[in-house]
Amino acid sequence: MAKLKIPIIIDKQSNVIFVTLTVVINNKVADIPFKLDTGCNSVVLKHKTLQAFGIDTTSKAMRNKPSMPGRLADGTSSNFKQVGDIALYSNGNLLAKTGVICHATQETNNLLGTSVLHRYLSYKIQVGGDFQYLELEK
Repeated sequence: MAKLKIPIIIDKQSNVIFVTLTVVINNKVADIPFKLDTGCNSVVLKHKTLQAFGIDTTSKAMRNKPSMPGRLADGTSSNFKQVGDIALYSNGNLLAKTGVICHATQETNNLLGTSVLHRYLSYKIQVGGDFQYLELEK
């Protein structure tokens, strides 16, 4: 079985794990850092990231996008908007083609959630040693 090892960076102040992936939206490509969030069941892009890909995130544009209710880590309910589909790559390997959402009104982190991670037989986060990585097993 194939295993992909994707480098991660751990923010020493917050202990948050970040992984940089190549994102493709509407034939535009950019390397984007994502917070690895196993408590999130979606891929979330922040407004600034979407704007860099030419997606309108003004209040008027967001009102026209399909809504998706969600719950934040603190348990509060929130409203998200479905903004389309993306492709995620690491080192030329396609990880997933998936839908992406953004918070309806607030700026958030880019989040890599379980909608991608659960497509694999297993995932592992290696934090010790010289090479820290997210391992995805096909």
